[in-house]
Amino acid sequence: PVTIRDAFIFSEASSSNAGLDEILEVGGYIDISGQGETSRILIQFSSTEIANVVTNKIGNNNYSASLGLYLADAYQIPVNTTLFAYPVYSTTGWDNGSGKYGDIPINNSGVSWAAQKYGGSTPWPTSMLPAGVTYYTTGSKPGGGTWYTASGSTNLEFTQSNPINSTYDVYMNVTDAVKLWNNGSISNNGFILKLSSSLEFNTTSSIRLKYFGGDTNTIYPPYLEFKWDDSSYSIGSLSTLNNSIATVKINNNNGPIVTGK
Repeated sequence: PVTIRDAFIFSEASSSNAGLDEILEVGGYIDISGQGETSRILIQFSSTEIANVVTNKIGNNNYSASLGLYLADAYQIPVNTTLFAYPVYSTTGWDNGSGKYGDIPINNSGVSWAAQKYGGSTPWPTSMLPAGVTYYTTGSKPGGGTWYTASGSTNLEFTQSNPINSTYDVYMNVTDAVKLWNNGSISNNGFILKLSSSLEFNTTSSIRLKYFGGDTNTIYPPYLEFKWDDSSYSIGSLSTLNNSIATVKINNNNGPIVTGK
C-alpha cells in the first residue's frame, strides 16, 4: 500500500501545515533565535487496502509488514541515530491539508504541530489519555502529536538504528501495529516518526533527515510492504532431505553453449 495522507509537523511554526510538501522531515535543530526546535513525520495508509491485502492475498498465512521511506537529504547527522515510529492516537483523525513548509502567509489548512484539524481546531490531546498513550513536547510549544507506546501487552514502539555509514532509508518492521489496526483493537490513524527525545529540541546541532513524501515527483514515495510465505510443495515418491549439506544439480545438463567469432 501507498500513503493516503502524509505531512510533517514542526514546532518552529506550530500552526503551519505542510500536507502537500514533497518532502517529509524528521529533525532536531536550532532556530535563528537560538531556541531548539523539532519536526516529526505523520503518515497514514488505507485501512481498506490493508484489509484487502490481508484477507484476499495473505489469507491465513502469517505475515510481516514494514514501513519504508527513501532518504532525500540529510544534515549534521550524529554518528549513531535512532528513529522511532509509533501508531498515532486520535479520536478525530487528522487532516492532510494543502500547505507547504515556508508558506507565507502560514497555511493552516490541515494538521500542524499544535492541532489535528483545519484552522487549528482540535488540538492534540494531552489529558485523559488511554493506557499506553503518550506525547512529548515542551511547555512553550504544546502539541506535536499523541501516540501509542503499547496496547495491552503489545509493544508499539518501533525503532531503527542508523550507523554513520548507513543510507538512512527507513525500513522498519511495524507488524504489530498493522495487525491491531486490522483486527480493530486500535484505530488506524497512521504513524508518527521522530528522533529520540534527547535529540529533539537540541541547541547544539541542526539534525535534519528529509524523506520523499507521497507528493514527490520521483519514483520513491513512502510505502507499506507486506511479506508472507504461501509456498507449498509435494515430495511425491522422494524422501525428505534431512542433511543440511546438499548439492542440487540439473540432470543431464551439458552446461552453457558458448558462441563466438
